[in-house]
Amino acid sequence: MIVSKQAYEIPTSKNYILTKDAILEYLSELKSNLKNDGIKKIGLFGSYAKGYADENSDIDIVVLADKKEFLERLDVYNALEYLDNLRKQISNKFHKSVDICDFYSEQKMEDNKIVKGAIYV
Repeated sequence: MIVSKQAYEIPTSKNYILTKDAILEYLSELKSNLKNDGIKKIGLFGSYAKGYADENSDIDIVVLADKKEFLERLDVYNALEYLDNLRKQISNKFHKSVDICDFYSEQKMEDNKIVKGAIYV
């Protein structure tokens, strides 16, 4: 259930600062595989999206899934495991804590103040 097997190296130098562009590029690479599983949108919100992240910031990801398609492909338990695997994959990639906020309604996602200003790929 790994979403992508592409290698994408992140410099490990202490002087390296993770940027929103690096995160968005990686999310963009994952997008086609995610769409096959019923994920309609994926984006970045929070401090990285707004440009004020520091070395202690986590990565905040928002996911919009087509509920019917997503849950038909995966039962509820496997859907939760799928999202957790996605979170772990992004976390392992960037060596950062990752939070995923998932929605099944575009209207609810757009109305949610927490994910306002998200940048979608």
